Amino acid sequence: MTDYAYLGVGKEDPETGEKSLAKTELLKKIKKGQPDEVILEEAGKYGGSTKHRQNLRKKMFSKLEEAEISPVRGMLAVMDQFHKGESKEILNTLYPSVKADRQINAWKSELDKFKNKLESNNFTEDDLFKLEGIIAHQFRETIGGLT
Repeated sequence: MTDYAYLGVGKEDPETGEKSLAKTELLKKIKKGQPDEVILEEAGKYGGSTKHRQNLRKKMFSKLEEAEISPVRGMLAVMDQFHKGESKEILNTLYPSVKADRQINAWKSELDKFKNKLESNNFTEDDLFKLEGIIAHQFRETIGGLT
């Protein structure tokens, strides 16, 4: 669905190689407000990765560091603030035997690897998925026991 929304599905222009959002069955079902199950079933018919999509993904991820509002920089900034703020108190409360400072430093070190990749223009789509997982893990470990 993300590919469809951002990269397009439809007919390829023979001169430019670009795809447009042609009047596909999927677009018709979305516009008609069909139930999710119907839309997802139709979306499943657009599987695979065309050369066009691969090129657009590369272009999109290669420009992340140049974006005025970078979602990756935002994610890293949120985690930095969290680790400077409440995470130590939460860890000390939930897990008194854990050395909170040591754990937070390990987590920061893990996030710094992604920050370095972003700054050196080596951040990839795979890195984004890994970063999302690491952030989710850090949040779960820190606040998972709170009610």
